[in-house]
Amino acid sequence: MASLHGHSKVLQVQNRPTWVEVIDGIVYITYRFHVKNKAGKKASLSVLEVLDVTGQEPKMFGEYEWEENADGHPGQVTSACVVPAHREYVFLGHE
Repeated sequence: MASLHGHSKVLQVQNRPTWVEVIDGIVYITYRFHVKNKAGKKASLSVLEVLDVTGQEPKMFGEYEWEENADGHPGQVTSACVVPAHREYVFLGHE
């Protein structure tokens, strides 16, 4: 129930995320950047940020990045789920 007596949480993220999902108070955000790889060719870089918003202040659990479709790395994150029998794991789906 909404109340004016509590306080809200404000979480500012980078502009134009490609995917956002909240699972059990944890926010998963992905971004895609176009960069030049080590060979000097154009490449897509995916960045996943994992933020905990259950406390008073948002806290970053981690930031992971990978070059898409290089050396077997997956593409952009497009979905996520939790299996009830294994709630400690979050499974991410990629394009």
